[in-house]
Amino acid sequence: MLIYNIQYSNVILVSMRTRVFIFYIIYILSSSLSLVFIPNVFSYPYASEFSIILILLPLVWTIKKELGLQKTILHICLLSSMVLLIEYIGLTTGMPYGFFSYNPSIPNQIQHILPWTVGFSYIPLLYGAVGFAYYFSKKPFQVLLLSVTFLLIIDIIIDPAAVSIGMWKYMVDGWYYGVPLQNFIGWIISGTITSSILMILMRSYPKDRTIKLTHSFFISLLLWVCISLFKSLWAPLVIGIVVLGYVLMIYLRHERTSQAK
Repeated sequence: MLIYNIQYSNVILVSMRTRVFIFYIIYILSSSLSLVFIPNVFSYPYASEFSIILILLPLVWTIKKELGLQKTILHICLLSSMVLLIEYIGLTTGMPYGFFSYNPSIPNQIQHILPWTVGFSYIPLLYGAVGFAYYFSKKPFQVLLLSVTFLLIIDIIIDPAAVSIGMWKYMVDGWYYGVPLQNFIGWIISGTITSSILMILMRSYPKDRTIKLTHSFFISLLLWVCISLFKSLWAPLVIGIVVLGYVLMIYLRHERTSQAK
């Protein structure tokens, strides 16, 4: 009876995972198609908030299991506030990303220049980069260096797609799909700051399970890769596929190792 119950529980778990996987695939395809082909898509109320919640849910669930709901919410809000502060400074001073502006059609903007959802949209990428870095090293400096490197690669994928659909634009066109070099330097600076803060917050987080922090990261990045496909942005598309494939390979390898233990 015990063996039967365990087997039945495993079947239920696999079934739930399959349904969640199918749901997110449908969400990613519909969202990317909407962002590319629906006119004035950014003006739809609560669309941004709904997408942010959907993408964040797997990450929140993963962190909550290790740190509890209160710490999870506190950490995410703290990091989001820091991201918004850096972004606001960038919008008003041009540092560190260069002068740029968000699409004015996006609702609920702070001071009419900064969508408040930006802070939360960065969180899956940050946790994914730091979580992935801990898979390769436990030494703080190496983790920080790897995390910033991953974030820079992520921006190489995301920024061209965001510019192509008009989510934001730079005052001066850059050499890489309209993205200037200073933006990538800015991501190194902001990535160093935010990764350092997250590493401090993750001191009590089990380092052998940080690879599970890449769930929301994977969903978010897959969305931007699909946009790159529909907009024929070949360099970001190829880089994105390689990154997604590598992350998936590492995650599955980790899962097999954990099950074997």
